[in-house]
Amino acid sequence: MSPSLFFDKQGQPLPDVLTWAKLLEDPEYQVVAQDEVPGPTGQMWVSTIWLGLPQNLSGLPGYGPPIIFETAIFESPRRLISIWARYATEQAAQDGHKLAVQAIADGIFIPPGEEAP
Repeated sequence: MSPSLFFDKQGQPLPDVLTWAKLLEDPEYQVVAQDEVPGPTGQMWVSTIWLGLPQNLSGLPGYGPPIIFETAIFESPRRLISIWARYATEQAAQDGHKLAVQAIADGIFIPPGEEAP
């Protein structure tokens, strides 16, 4: 059996690309958390989503579970400035999202190219 290319939020293989695409179109399913946070250069937007498409070599021996969630940090108007982290589970994604929001709020996260205060 070949490794699956697509996984649901529980990390279970999906049968085909059409099933994955249907889930991906559903914002209620795809979005784990989204927050706007005052940052050092203005409002920042933290978005954590389910990708469903592994960002690692999951399914192959020795590569662990599929990495199917991602937290990204954007500057308004929605300019990507950092991929914060990727995760294998929804719980890890929720925890990572909270850490990213807190890092911005605490002034720990400094956008690339900016000086620390």
